[in-house]
Amino acid sequence: MLLIRADATVRMGTGHVMRCLALAQAWRELNGDVLFVAAQITPGLQSRLNEEGFAFRLIHAEAGTEQDADALTVLASPGSWVVVDGYQFTETYQVQLKQAGLSVLFVDDYGHCVRYVADLVLNQNLGASEVWYSARAESTRLLLGPGYALLREEFLRWAFAERMISEQAKNILITLGGSDPDNVSLSILKAIDQIRASELTLRLIVGGSNPHGQLLSDAAEHSPHQVEILQNVTDMAEQMMWADLAVCAGGSSNWEMSFLGLPRMVCVLAENQRRIADELHRSGAAVRFCLTDLCATSEFIDQLCSLIQSPEKRRLLSEKSQQLVDGQGAKRVCDMMRNWPGGVR
Repeated sequence: MLLIRADATVRMGTGHVMRCLALAQAWRELNGDVLFVAAQITPGLQSRLNEEGFAFRLIHAEAGTEQDADALTVLASPGSWVVVDGYQFTETYQVQLKQAGLSVLFVDDYGHCVRYVADLVLNQNLGASEVWYSARAESTRLLLGPGYALLREEFLRWAFAERMISEQAKNILITLGGSDPDNVSLSILKAIDQIRASELTLRLIVGGSNPHGQLLSDAAEHSPHQVEILQNVTDMAEQMMWADLAVCAGGSSNWEMSFLGLPRMVCVLAENQRRIADELHRSGAAVRFCLTDLCATSEFIDQLCSLIQSPEKRRLLSEKSQQLVDGQGAKRVCDMMRNWPGGVR
């Protein structure tokens, strides 16, 4: 049994659970059982787990506390693998799980713990450095970089699809995560409204936990472009393949877009996304823009129009992106866990 401990809220977003879903699918493909455990989860995401056929248990404890770890260990048998994904989990939490005889995979983004004692530490992000994890147990093994990117099955089905680069981009996908609490989506829609030279078709992806539905609907209705708002999509790969260009946040969806070769502009909505956006820009896999550019709308529009009108720029972004992710990350991680000394297979 693989236990996955991750939460999702409006403020936190859904990314921790969604990337663990990829790991759960890969584990099940190897005939393993999976149990998701959460202290907080959005209704839409809980429904998604149910639809996927995964068992789910809600625990009544403050996330990351001793009581949280106790509740988790009760659900596990000695030697079982536990996946822990979230910034509320500390070194103390890892120690408690290890002392209970569990094997621990700790999913991380920027080295937020004082020290790491998990068996495996996974950071799938471009630019992830061993230096961030210098304070770790001697037995802890690091899995770093997009070679371990966790992609769900819906993306892997497109492994052999060809990315078409149109002469002029028309279809634009906007996705700012499952919740977008600060409603950056609305700012982007209003900025794109100022592009009048091209007729664009926009698809805005929002999660079930997005609290700004009416404001976004009003903006879509009054836009000079064709705007469709899609909520709780289960065909994200198809949406990415439909798009000529995307505007997105610097979260884990970038590894999905990279795999599919989708040219994109990336912004930073949370501090943990900064390194991802910077590294993508530095590697030539995406164009980074700042929210201050969005406020100074002309800067954002100039960047976006340049990509809309230049197939060569978009082709280069696509090629650089696809060089980063091969789609085998979740399988590599599962193979590592199943072959780990002392772990239950």
